Amino acid sequence: MARFAREYPEVEVTGRLSEDALRDLYSRASALVRFGFNERGPGMGVLEAMGYGAVPVVNDGLGSKELVENGVDGFVVRDYEEAAQAISDLLEDEPRRRAMSLAAWEKSRRFTWDAHADVIMEEMRRRGLLRS
Repeated sequence: MARFAREYPEVEVTGRLSEDALRDLYSRASALVRFGFNERGPGMGVLEAMGYGAVPVVNDGLGSKELVENGVDGFVVRDYEEAAQAISDLLEDEPRRRAMSLAAWEKSRRFTWDAHADVIMEEMRRRGLLRS
């Protein structure tokens, strides 16, 4: 993280943030860039950012790519150059940015704890582990 901060002084590297500071950043962000390699699972950061309307830009090695419909509510990219191009395109086209932001926000609303519990309960019923 320190090396990245030295190499890219125009980028603010924050380190750990309080929940309030994180909410403030999400609310001001146009996009969230998140790269990972061979990671499984959706990743809460991407979903949280979508909940604030930040358009996710994730790489193909991140489990959160499963949350993103490429070009509709975010971008799934192969490398840093593709990510930079996606962000540039997003910021240069305000109507598209707004539409993708709204789509990201709307998708995030489907991923609640209640909805998750409903899926688990239904699967348990299907397997005969829970009575209706």
